[in-house]
Amino acid sequence: MNGKFQQKTHLRRQTASIQDVRPREIHAVDADRPALRSAILQMMPRFAKKRHQPAFISQFRKYSKQIGGLLCTGILTVLCSSSVFSETLEDAWAIAIRENNQLKASQQMTAAAAAGTSAARSARMPRITNATAYAVLSDEPSVDINFGQSLNGIAQANPSLGPVLGALPTSYSAPVMDQDTLVSTTQAILPLFTGGKIMSQIQQADARAEAARQGERKDLLDLKMDVAENYVLVLRMNRIMQILQETQQELKIHVQNTEKLVQQGIITENVFLAAQVSKAEIDQQIFQAQQGLDLSKSAYNRYLARPLESEVLLESIAVPPLSGPLEEQTASALENRPELRELAAQAAESMAKKTEFRSERLPSMTFAGGYTYLENEALSENNYASAAVCMVWTPFDGGVSRAKQRAADHQTAAVNRMRDEARSGIELQVRQCWLHEREARGRLEVARKSVAQAKHNLEIVRSQFQRGIAPHTDYLQAVSLKTQADVNFCTALCDAILASFQLKRAVGTI
Repeated sequence: MNGKFQQKTHLRRQTASIQDVRPREIHAVDADRPALRSAILQMMPRFAKKRHQPAFISQFRKYSKQIGGLLCTGILTVLCSSSVFSETLEDAWAIAIRENNQLKASQQMTAAAAAGTSAARSARMPRITNATAYAVLSDEPSVDINFGQSLNGIAQANPSLGPVLGALPTSYSAPVMDQDTLVSTTQAILPLFTGGKIMSQIQQADARAEAARQGERKDLLDLKMDVAENYVLVLRMNRIMQILQETQQELKIHVQNTEKLVQQGIITENVFLAAQVSKAEIDQQIFQAQQGLDLSKSAYNRYLARPLESEVLLESIAVPPLSGPLEEQTASALENRPELRELAAQAAESMAKKTEFRSERLPSMTFAGGYTYLENEALSENNYASAAVCMVWTPFDGGVSRAKQRAADHQTAAVNRMRDEARSGIELQVRQCWLHEREARGRLEVARKSVAQAKHNLEIVRSQFQRGIAPHTDYLQAVSLKTQADVNFCTALCDAILASFQLKRAVGTI
């Protein structure tokens, strides 16, 4: 390119520049920083010109107050915006724990298991029952009494009584109960000995309750992990949208500049067309990123039981500190993971079932005391009290109870095998997450350096292109490298954050 092009492009250097994007953490509120930085920089030349004058100190104090006011205003703006409109990950966890339907279902299952425990313990208490019946019979029950033989014997022994005894009836029908009658019985039943059946049922209920509690804790950890993943995904897609929009603005200015240069006949039309194609490609990527951002917000709202279209404004997340040694993480996982405790509770339930099945061959004794009311005119007394000790014993049941015991033994062995397998899987999961965390941290540092290098490369190529030294393809490639470096850094940053959360989930301490 000739000197005329260098002179004109040099005058347009300010027009072709874009906002500098520094490698940083993911932020939700960052709108006031450019204005604040610009206001401060505009004041600095005044101090540079008057730093040797006597009135410099008084003016410095005056401007220091103005700068302090701007700083306070900017800080308060960021803090107020953050507190009013955005939510933290802890806020999201609290809302999800309070509103998520899956977790509520797990809590109801835990409450049901706890109620089952109370029911099993109540079996040791006395039971009071009442049975009342009102019956109407087709005929009045009676008893026929025959006096014929007795009267004949008396007449033979005392002939003088024969005429008198002959006038008496030889049979009599006596009613036993009324044709309609009322019977009511109230009993108190207390188990004395059940061969360990009640105790084994209590142990089974306690084991089921413990398994339900551990299942609820597992669902809680899964929910917090899902919320964290979607929280980070929203921040990631939001940051990618910002990166693409910054690149879009860069290429928009480049298209405008190349169009003017083509109209002036300084460059050929293919440079302008290449700039348009590059900008169109970024426009397509923005449409795709916008769809991904909307979907990530909808998924995030779903876990918080909100309408899918609700607005989502989130606070930034700093990269957590690096975890400790692998041996400590593995030991903590084997101690804290609810899956292992849930399987241990299931094994305890199977062992308690074996005791219950054995009790079916042992005698059981029960005390019963009661009161019975029998409405019957034929009886001289209608109220009766009773007390009884009952024993039921089935010494031989055809081998049914022993077969149930063997089934319980096999079930216990199966659950123990499952727990051993889960233990090995947890150790592998912790190791994978621990290594992934280290890998993500290494990628983050590489990506951070790559952003600085891509930024510096773009500045050099932009300057060379404006002076007519570098071709337009180098400039477009530099813009693409800068965009890709920013996206890679954003991805590495999110992966580093998620890797720490995934390790905490594997350990069971998220």
